[in-house]
Amino acid sequence: MKTLKTLSVLLLILTFASCGQPKPDQQDGDIRADSDQPVFYLSELPQLAPFEIPPEITSRYSEEAFVDKLVPADDYGKLYPYEGKRIVSEGMFWESSLYGLVDAKGRIVVDPVYESAYYLDPGSEYLYLVNPVEMGDEPAEDSIGEELSSRGIVIANSHGGWVTDGLLGNWANYSEERIIVSGGAAIDGEFRQNFKVYDLSGNLVFEGDGYFNGFSEGLGAVTVYERELGGGQSERSWMQYIDRNGNVVIPGPFYEAGAFNGGEALVAVGEEWETARYGVINTKGEFKEPPTMSWNDQKDYYSQGEYRCVYRDKGLQGINDSDGNVVLPAEYDWIAIDQESSMAIAGCYEDSCYYVVSLPSGEKEIIDGNVTGAYFSGGGWRTVEYAIAEDGKKVMALTKGDKERKFDYSEYSWLQCNFIKGSVFALSYWNWAEEDSPLRNSSRTDIFDADTGKTTKSFPRLTFSHVAHGGLCVMQRQGSNQLLVFNEDFEPFFPDGAFEPGGLTRFSHLAGDVYQVRTAFSSGLIRENGEWLIRVNMSSID
Repeated sequence: MKTLKTLSVLLLILTFASCGQPKPDQQDGDIRADSDQPVFYLSELPQLAPFEIPPEITSRYSEEAFVDKLVPADDYGKLYPYEGKRIVSEGMFWESSLYGLVDAKGRIVVDPVYESAYYLDPGSEYLYLVNPVEMGDEPAEDSIGEELSSRGIVIANSHGGWVTDGLLGNWANYSEERIIVSGGAAIDGEFRQNFKVYDLSGNLVFEGDGYFNGFSEGLGAVTVYERELGGGQSERSWMQYIDRNGNVVIPGPFYEAGAFNGGEALVAVGEEWETARYGVINTKGEFKEPPTMSWNDQKDYYSQGEYRCVYRDKGLQGINDSDGNVVLPAEYDWIAIDQESSMAIAGCYEDSCYYVVSLPSGEKEIIDGNVTGAYFSGGGWRTVEYAIAEDGKKVMALTKGDKERKFDYSEYSWLQCNFIKGSVFALSYWNWAEEDSPLRNSSRTDIFDADTGKTTKSFPRLTFSHVAHGGLCVMQRQGSNQLLVFNEDFEPFFPDGAFEPGGLTRFSHLAGDVYQVRTAFSSGLIRENGEWLIRVNMSSID
């Protein structure tokens, strides 16, 4: 990368030089005798402005030239992880990154040494940092408790006030004011999961053997390994529920135990999946629905407000209310519930029938036409897709109540409908018509108000990517990896020139007004006003 500047200038020079030198009898703009096309010759090379990579924007919190460990301190202020080094493997088959930490002034607190660094919780108050750790030798079959993990985990609050270091594990999770670090060990020659649970001050609350993912409504399902009972007998693995202090609240034993949702959880009793039976319990462990359903009749259920969708009768879905009463029989391949409109969509794959269901009555109405798909798209609106018509046209419709907005497009086109907010959608068109068609690979994104039925803005050669934090709309330029970010009024979010040269190529919200970005030549952190906290040049790549 140190030669990138030199190479860029040479490429520009070679481009001009390839135009050739003028012949004595030719002037600029002459036409060859054997061609109708003008051929231009340069009499001299132009003066080229040297290409300059933007300078790095870095400073250091301490006087140390390199810091490879986060030491607890009370005066860091908010800490932000940043991508500080990119590593490309030989042959350019894969790329990874190393991350460091900076404070709110962009000063480096820890250099890029972590193979992973991000906030564990939605409030960005707790940091998850992973140090590369060399994998040791395979454990002997009779070893007990030997750590197998190759990840060194560091947990810290985002101000660096406390740091829990020296942990080996596979991953960490934030759950209901607890931080869970999961690892693994070899016990009697077999791999076993283990876990540690910390409070928000970094203190260990409890730990255990088994698999534990987290809490839901104050309770968490943990897998307990089988144990010897004596006399050559053993008890199979089972699941039970614990509280946030590690106390067993519902001992089970359960063959499966789901997360609580609305005070209910789906559990199974039995020793094998063929014979296990499913039912629904409350937070006291009492069965609201007895365990009578087999795996084939009830293998999952999920709540959506006061309703829950169930898989019954060989995998088909239905809807029950909170009291277990059947609202819609289990006769459909899939069901989606929209709380805002108190409606559901139920579909059957085999006959391509889609129904709109009113809740709580359960009354249903078939969606007319040759429908190939129907789903809720946001804001109470639903999207209906129709099969290709005889004239080669495809149709998509947005509907809500008595309003219907239809869009026709070519069979060689693709239309993506993306909900933005309220009744506003981003409609992205992409065309792969014949090579000689003027529509070939043309794309655009229309900002469409479904309430008024009008397109308010159109962006040629841009396709919708996603809605980011704060309602920002991210689009991608056709034929490149360059991204553009727009605010809620679909005006440019960052100031002009914030990512020059090369443009923005990766974008994600980090915390507050700070965003993690990558450009063609740099990576780092930038505020929404265009001020860089830290910018690291690509020359730092190994």
